[in-house]
Amino acid sequence: MSDDSAFERCLARNAESPCPVARGIRLFELGPGVVCEAAADTDRIGVATSSLTFFQQIGGTVGLTLAGTLLADKIATELPARIVQAGVPPAFLTGFSPDSAVAEAPRRQMPGYKPPT
Repeated sequence: MSDDSAFERCLARNAESPCPVARGIRLFELGPGVVCEAAADTDRIGVATSSLTFFQQIGGTVGLTLAGTLLADKIATELPARIVQAGVPPAFLTGFSPDSAVAEAPRRQMPGYKPPT
């Protein structure tokens, strides 16, 4: 087995990668884990690394939720105007509106549904 550290092995793998983004991602993934393991007592390394992974997952979930919300808002507000600017008739867009008759048709078939007044 080699005397290379995990960081040096990661650098060697990154040098072979054709994608610069992959190089950065690998270094970013390795760094917090190494710091976390180095800071923990030897009998608590499992707890420390699992806690790190847990909080990374929570952070990813929250970040993805915020990004999805912002994207949905931008699509709902900007897309119809840009479609009309591109030459699509505005009457075509009314079929995609949640309060249009086309969108209302499936709801009418639901038992107990009362249309809005």
